[in-house]
Amino acid sequence: MQRGKDPFSTRVPFFYFARSTEVWDASGRKVAAVADLPVSDEVPRQGVPTGPRAVAWQPLVPSSLVWMEALDGGDPTKKVPHRERLMTLGAPSRRPRPR
Repeated sequence: MQRGKDPFSTRVPFFYFARSTEVWDASGRKVAAVADLPVSDEVPRQGVPTGPRAVAWQPLVPSSLVWMEALDGGDPTKKVPHRERLMTLGAPSRRPRPR
């Protein structure tokens, strides 16, 4: 589950607001925190926010999340060997690992 948090900015679109991404079980208890991100008000032109983004369930692996993280600070003008990494989280008790 992803939810917005205070402070709500008037400078950025809602998808750049401060937000947290969490995994909850069927009874409504938080099982894992994937990300706790501040407002992304300094994203470079044509760039992306830093931290986990596009968090989704992996449809081919049971109980597994997948997401992307920028390795270039979200800035497409930086010269880096790799732009992004794919991260996965198996069972909620395990640590994220790069793929």
